[in-house]
Amino acid sequence: MKICKHCQHENPEGDLFCANCGKLVEEATENVTVEEVSVEKPSETERFCFHCGKPVSSHVKFCPECGVDLTGKVEVPPSEAKNEPAQEMGSRIAKTPRPRKNKWIIAGIIVAVLLSFGIYKVVDYYSEYSQLQRISDQLTLEKYDELIPLMVQPGSFKNYSKDEGKRFAKVLKDDKNIAAQMLSDINGPKGQGSLVKVVTSGKIMGIFKRSAIVVPSYSSRIKSNLKGGVITIDGDTKIKIDSDNFSEKTKPLIYGSHTFELSGEKDKQSINQKINQEVQLEETIDLNVSKINTMIVSNVDEADVYINNKKVGKLIDGSYDVTDSLWLNSMKFQLKRTLPDKTDEVSEIYNLDDPDSYSETINLDFEGAVTEEDLTEFLDSFYGEVTTSMNYSYSGLNAENKNALSRYFDGGKSNNEYLDFSEYIASVIKRIDDSDSDFERQVAGLNSIDSFERKSQDIYKVTYTVSYDTEYTYSSDRDNLEEVFRYTGITLKKTESDSGFKIVDMGGKDAMKKIN
Repeated sequence: MKICKHCQHENPEGDLFCANCGKLVEEATENVTVEEVSVEKPSETERFCFHCGKPVSSHVKFCPECGVDLTGKVEVPPSEAKNEPAQEMGSRIAKTPRPRKNKWIIAGIIVAVLLSFGIYKVVDYYSEYSQLQRISDQLTLEKYDELIPLMVQPGSFKNYSKDEGKRFAKVLKDDKNIAAQMLSDINGPKGQGSLVKVVTSGKIMGIFKRSAIVVPSYSSRIKSNLKGGVITIDGDTKIKIDSDNFSEKTKPLIYGSHTFELSGEKDKQSINQKINQEVQLEETIDLNVSKINTMIVSNVDEADVYINNKKVGKLIDGSYDVTDSLWLNSMKFQLKRTLPDKTDEVSEIYNLDDPDSYSETINLDFEGAVTEEDLTEFLDSFYGEVTTSMNYSYSGLNAENKNALSRYFDGGKSNNEYLDFSEYIASVIKRIDDSDSDFERQVAGLNSIDSFERKSQDIYKVTYTVSYDTEYTYSSDRDNLEEVFRYTGITLKKTESDSGFKIVDMGGKDAMKKIN
């Protein structure tokens, strides 16, 4: 038996560690080796060390073979135990359980795989091929605004401003042929084409080469004779005109539409006009001013006159004289008016693009507007039918006469004005026939239209005079009778009928006054 010098516990001769305290039962000495301990089949009261797998008694606290603490541990069969070999006596000390490292190794492998995959995806995303593919996709999907950050200037490869980029994006939106050409250039050999080119400009995150699109720009030449004036390009760049034959090149302007504003004064006339010019080549932009003399006429008597969307005067009696008006590149003429019902109307537009070839008279008619000639034609037709009706039968109006007259009234025979008017005409015919045996016929005719006014979109109020002539051909001693009446406030409705109008209201008896 071995007596532990630490706790005085008796241990079998073959034990290396005290079964009571876990200490070495004797101090190791130099060149002392530990012999292998044969393991006998354990008794029913024994158990196995969970660490080295050796059989141990059920009452011991520490494994005699490896010294591990067995307090409260579950039995482990020898096949599942670590079964570590015994160390040399001189270096062996009491052991404690070691944590398992497998889970950390597995976690490390997973992190390495994910990191490698992430690096691969980033490198692939910023590769030249992938960048070109994204540009091509954005063009195909018409996401032109997303290309603006990639647009650079020729030569310097500096980025265009956001506003300049938007100009080119608008070109792509408006002109599908340009967009198709750009897509062809991007998909061409190394992204090199006739319109745009793909180049490397700068780096992304300081590592990856950045692909950019070189969009063309041009320096155009501006000419103007408005000495002392100012040219403003796209709302910011200002150029002062210092001579009557001013000519100067602009800064490079991106391919697309640009706004040129000319402001100044000439011959005591101020000018402030804007023109939009497509810049697609190094071309000349003509901002010379000229003088225009013309006459504006219309199918209405009164309206406001606008030149280049600015009110310059009023149409009087259907005309307006344009004298020495300054012309720049183009001029737009138009008339506007407000009807009594507050409805606004505009005439057709006349665009003057060449000061050397324009008409001395510019006609600006209002579509659907009624003229005095239109009203005259209708009333002449109406009173012609009245004359026919009065001379068809001397005993009053028959069914045919009534049908003919009713077609001139809105609502036909159901119109109260028609009923009143037809009864009046019938009474006149009968009265003359009964009292005048010399009467041959009655003639009604329009004298003149005094005035007319458009009350709403299709409603017109007209004042006019009409004559009723009574002819006496059977008596030589009687003069023919001519009576003139003025109708004030007859209301007509413009229609798509053959006559062009319908009578809505004749104003009643008070609207008809005899004036001779």
